[in-house]
Order: sequence, then C-alpha cells, then structure tokens
Amino acid sequence: MELPTYAADAWYNKKAAPDLQRQDLKSVLKEVEGFATRLCRALAKGTISPPPSAKRSSTTGAYTGLDARYIEKQLRFDCRTSRQLLRDRHQTIGRYDGRWLGHPR
Repeated sequence: MELPTYAADAWYNKKAAPDLQRQDLKSVLKEVEGFATRLCRALAKGTISPPPSAKRSSTTGAYTGLDARYIEKQLRFDCRTSRQLLRDRHQTIGRYDGRWLGHPR
C-alpha cells in the first residue's frame, strides 16, 4: 500500500491535515503506517466493501491531503493520484520524489 508515501508527500507539500503538519514526519508516518496496516488487514479479510465509509475517506484524506470525495470516487491510488495533491496550485509532484514540482500537461 502506498498510503505512507502519499502521506509523506502531503506532509512535505503542507497539504496534510493541520494537526499532522504540526508533527514531525517520523511521527506522522508511524501513525499512517498503523492505519494502513489495519486497513490492509480488513481488506484481506473482506470486511470492507465499497463504497468506503465517510470516516475512512476523511481519515485517508487527512493523511494524503486529497479530498475525501476524490478518495470515495477513485477507491484506488495510482500514478495519476499525484496529480491531484497540488491541483489547486496548478502543479504536480514527481512520481518518484514528491519534493519535485511540475506543471500538468
């Protein structure tokens, strides 16, 4: 699961939830990894079915800086997801390194 990577990108680009922005990155990643582990276990057991709950979408949105409606609509993250983080600034982040900024084509 790429959730910790998206959370690190959001934290670096100051798009994570304000309470997460006040923490250091190591603490944020530990919290996100715990959430991702629980989420993966629930998915593996088949106890989560679409559409995702509003709470899960808002939690994922807080970690990743993505709008909860986008998360509910997509259900999965892929390389296009990185284009959404800085959409309001008309910028994109690098696919391999979220510190690099670019402009969408």
